[in-house]
Amino acid sequence: PQPSPAGVPTTSTRKPLAGRHVAIAPSGDSRMAEALAARLTSAGAVARLLGPDDQLDEADSLIDLTSLASDNTDAGVKRLFKLAQEAASGPTHTLFAAARQDGVFGDHPAAGSREPLGGVAGLLKSLKREHDELQVRVVNLPATGGQELDVDHLIAELGVIGGPLEVGFVDGVRHSLA
Repeated sequence: PQPSPAGVPTTSTRKPLAGRHVAIAPSGDSRMAEALAARLTSAGAVARLLGPDDQLDEADSLIDLTSLASDNTDAGVKRLFKLAQEAASGPTHTLFAAARQDGVFGDHPAAGSREPLGGVAGLLKSLKREHDELQVRVVNLPATGGQELDVDHLIAELGVIGGPLEVGFVDGVRHSLA
């Protein structure tokens, strides 16, 4: 599939953030997770950062940032797998994983020679097939733009009900795989 513009979700397909309980699995650098938690809290959500051995507990949403670590290994996918298993058997109904493939899933001249982030996307696709009641999404962030823009994209996607499993952002335009 090729990335194509997906448009910005309308307010009729959005769920408010206020009252949600969001667990955030940070990458090695927790600054983005802390900024995300602060924005969620200011929107009325309860946000908490997960430690390496923490469980989801009563979180209704998970945002996994582990694949954003510059030294990301299979450990990030293994951690997401463990959290996904917990989500499938508990109160968590929304699982998002952030990736950084230049916003276009590694399939664009601007993406250079990076390989697609198949482990995370494949895991979430399988989870969705087995647990249709869960909302899952891989949010592919642009290589440039900075932390504030990344947080904006993640916050916007967390409120979306339904939609494609994989979305990405290039030059401020939301894309999905068609």
